[in-house]
Amino acid sequence: MERIKDFFLGKEENKEENYSFTGKLYKVRSAKQINIKYNYCRCDVLQPDESQFHYRLEINKIIDENQSGQRNKKKSLSIDRILSLSETDYKKEITFIFRVPGDSSYLLQFTNETVHNDFALYLQIALYETEQQQEFDHKSKDQILDSLPKVTIEQYFREYEEKRMKLRKKLQQKQNQRQKQKHKIKQPQFTPQKYSIKFKGIEKRKNIYYSVNESSASLFLWDEQKRQWKLSVEKCQVILQRSQSQAYETFLLINDLKTKETKFYSRINNSFHPKFNESNRSFFWFYKAGEFTTIWLLNFEQGFEEFRDCFTKSLWEHLNQSSFKKVKNQEYILKTHKNVQLKQTKIAKRDETENEKEKENESESEIESESESEQEEMVWSSSETSFEETYTDEIIENENEKKQKEEESYINIDDEDTSENEQNIESEEANEIEINILYGTSSEEETSPESGLGSLEESSEEERTNLKRTGIYGNQSDLDPQEEFVKTSKHETNKHLAVGTNSDRSFVLRGNRMGVFKHGGNTAEYLHTIQGISDLEGNDFVPSKLMLHQQDTSALFLNPKAQNTVFKMDIERGEVVESYLGNKDIPINTIFPETKVSQTTNSIMFGGLNPNSIFLIDPRLSKNKIVETQKFQYKPTTRANLSSICTTKDGCIGTGSKTGEIRLFSEINKRAKTLLPGFGDPISAMDVTEDGKWVLATCKDYLLVVNTDLGNGKNGFKVRLGKKKPRPTRLQLEKHHLLLFKGKVNFTAAHFNTGKGGEKSIVTSTGNFVITWNFAKVKNGILNRYEIKKFSDRVVRDDFVHNTDQAVVVALPNGVHLKKKKSRIYKK
Repeated sequence: MERIKDFFLGKEENKEENYSFTGKLYKVRSAKQINIKYNYCRCDVLQPDESQFHYRLEINKIIDENQSGQRNKKKSLSIDRILSLSETDYKKEITFIFRVPGDSSYLLQFTNETVHNDFALYLQIALYETEQQQEFDHKSKDQILDSLPKVTIEQYFREYEEKRMKLRKKLQQKQNQRQKQKHKIKQPQFTPQKYSIKFKGIEKRKNIYYSVNESSASLFLWDEQKRQWKLSVEKCQVILQRSQSQAYETFLLINDLKTKETKFYSRINNSFHPKFNESNRSFFWFYKAGEFTTIWLLNFEQGFEEFRDCFTKSLWEHLNQSSFKKVKNQEYILKTHKNVQLKQTKIAKRDETENEKEKENESESEIESESESEQEEMVWSSSETSFEETYTDEIIENENEKKQKEEESYINIDDEDTSENEQNIESEEANEIEINILYGTSSEEETSPESGLGSLEESSEEERTNLKRTGIYGNQSDLDPQEEFVKTSKHETNKHLAVGTNSDRSFVLRGNRMGVFKHGGNTAEYLHTIQGISDLEGNDFVPSKLMLHQQDTSALFLNPKAQNTVFKMDIERGEVVESYLGNKDIPINTIFPETKVSQTTNSIMFGGLNPNSIFLIDPRLSKNKIVETQKFQYKPTTRANLSSICTTKDGCIGTGSKTGEIRLFSEINKRAKTLLPGFGDPISAMDVTEDGKWVLATCKDYLLVVNTDLGNGKNGFKVRLGKKKPRPTRLQLEKHHLLLFKGKVNFTAAHFNTGKGGEKSIVTSTGNFVITWNFAKVKNGILNRYEIKKFSDRVVRDDFVHNTDQAVVVALPNGVHLKKKKSRIYKK
């Protein structure tokens, strides 16, 4: 710094003089938007370490006597080319203009032209020594004089925009190269062509294993990169073997008929995610061995039906550890893996009608409308990008893949100088990310150039560039109003969600606190937190269950430490006002509304459930609140293992058990009219349509949809189905997603939409993904088309907003979101 002073002053005796400059600082958002920042400020050029050629510009706000209560404000900037220092004219006076990385542009104006020139000399010497990394001498005087460019404010912003676009193109090219490299890196596949599969001990086990089914087929492997099946073995022997020592364990053995080589050998279990296709007599399953994941397919020449039935029996016995011969309704269980056979002519006609409608809508630029069987396709919408994701093997074509690879990818780059509207959009999208699962690419690649790209500084050092990608796993650049709810209980996470039926409010339990959110707009707006849920004696507890009651005016809780008591909170007061004590010998594990629509009324009665009994609770009763005449209890030896429950509009009841059994009751105090045998998978949640015609059960790996309608106003709740039990429908993920999830599927409670218009959709989630099925298509046997949405974190709970299937409230461990759908619009 002394060297600069020597040159500037030209006098050795003035070395110790403290030299500074005084002026004004303006903030520049655009050429037409310039506001005063500091009326008076002092500018100093400092050298923190004299051994290094590095200088900083400090701008300190000068506070006069009238502003004594204000805090000192200052800006400290590195003097280098990133500031884009230039000279311009503002209010007929020469001024410095520069831009702070990650901030706005600024104008620095001094009291007169002499001071301006002196300060310009300081800056030019500092820039010279910073770039050249050597001391300045008088011989270099000509190199620094008039080195600052002189531009107008309009020209400065125009040139800056050009630099920004060039840098953005470079970043896009780098991003494209990275994406190409990712596509080139093949996912390791567990295939016999590349890896030698060795199943040890097979020869020795011949004596202790016996065959229960043998058939012949062709073996295929799924190629995820090319999205097609590859032939592995043209002719192979398929054997289901059983152990003599382990009666209920079955193994799938596949041998090459020519080479006698073992191509596959594994114990049959639910991780296979098995699926049978009746139309082409094929069976495919998922398999994971260490880091290798793949999907196998058998195309049977003969013995398909026998193999399917034997596999189903073996899987049932593995899950239940019991003999299949003990099952009374064997045909019902065998039906579960039988696919609906859709005729090709029906599919072709359907596609033709859809194509004709699309062409008409393209010419008229109108929203597509279809009948109930061909309902309007809805897509997840966001503030910037939206797209439809429907899944079927027939849609995946090589041409679409080529187009997808040719599309350019764009990055959303935020700047602190972004307008308020853009910041609001970014904060809404900050905690989610959309991805195109069909082609395995993220929405970052699909973001259009018009999606609100912010400004970017030209810099050779990437660490100086402040890049913030919108919607990538929780951008925290803007404070989220929900942070207040999260901060109050950092050690807890969101666990329960209840969506209001009479109000636009959603309630989320987090420990012993309950957050209140408004879902009436485009986002889930945090309102406030109800602190410290406690019983009537003031003892805090963490609720294990939550249910809204009496038109959303109260909430019912279960306390795991008081298993025979239900606590009622007055939501308006935000405190527990009543507790309902049942029978001391009857625990309450789950609570449910008296009917499917009773939550929309002022009904005070509700129900309770435990593994062996169902009962109604009437708060008006004294002492024991359980209605003895409205109770059904199984004997302890029955082992009903009831785990979940649902009710129809008429008050009929459906229950699910830990062994997968479904019971349908016409009245709560009578035995079940219908018992649907279980497959061995525990049922974690139940739902039913208002009219009781369709039952929805949630299992870990799949959803089960059962049609109970018998016609003439009769259904399985009111009449015994007997031999008329329908074929149960399994909703499972397609092979592409099983590979994506590496076979780890764990569905949360699935729900129908409720309210006006009837049931149109089914929603559930697994991991970070929310999945919706079109219920009309499910009823028509189209099971492989669904919509999927990825979030930044694991989805805890999700449910439809009442009276619509186009909005879903989603609770993450540390956030609540409202995701809406919008109609697809066809344009010319």
